[in-house]
Amino acid sequence: MGRGTPEAVRGFGTKGGVRAPLRQGLAAGGKVSARSLRCIAYGDTEVELTYVEQLVEISQARAIADCLQLMAASPRIVDGRRPVAEVIALVEKEIDAEGQPVGTQGLDALSRDCPCPFYARPRRF
Repeated sequence: MGRGTPEAVRGFGTKGGVRAPLRQGLAAGGKVSARSLRCIAYGDTEVELTYVEQLVEISQARAIADCLQLMAASPRIVDGRRPVAEVIALVEKEIDAEGQPVGTQGLDALSRDCPCPFYARPRRF
């Protein structure tokens, strides 16, 4: 790391050299929306998805935006110690949620208030 770079880069903790996201680093701090297939407005930040070739529907971008919000809101998914791959596996498990009541399983797990029919499940890279 360069001079003056903090030990834990903003939004990430460290675990033996493995990057572990922190919830406060995922907090949007404002409105979240998928502006297009290639851009998510995440608070004051624009998340550029141009080079994510796997995306084919804006509904996938919507689901990604809400996955980020789910991670920011859930201390059992993002705890500052789990590496990114493990966090993604926990989000997938949350989405799978077999045996849960209707409205809380599948992609409905991403919606905070009510089931949302405008999602397409993003695939793991």
